Amino acid sequence: MLPLAFEIIRKSGTIQEYRKVLMPTGKKSAHDGLTPMKEVEFWGLVAIVERNKPIKVRVVLHRIGNGNVVFWSAMPYGKLANGGQKLFGPGIEDE
Repeated sequence: MLPLAFEIIRKSGTIQEYRKVLMPTGKKSAHDGLTPMKEVEFWGLVAIVERNKPIKVRVVLHRIGNGNVVFWSAMPYGKLANGGQKLFGPGIEDE
């Protein structure tokens, strides 16, 4: 999935998913046991990539606070009940 992820990041023109949340980051404080919280942003890019068969892939990028945007994950977009990957055929653009 990693080579596909880099291709999607380079060619993507739109963001399909966006989320901004407050999350615990770092280790608990030894003084009071509290975990520092920071604002975290997530971006989801979804694309159909044509290799041997067309496949729909989701790439997730994230940023903690005012830091850099970094690659977080790449995964097949669809899943079957048995846990296998759903490979798409004709009409994939309509989903």
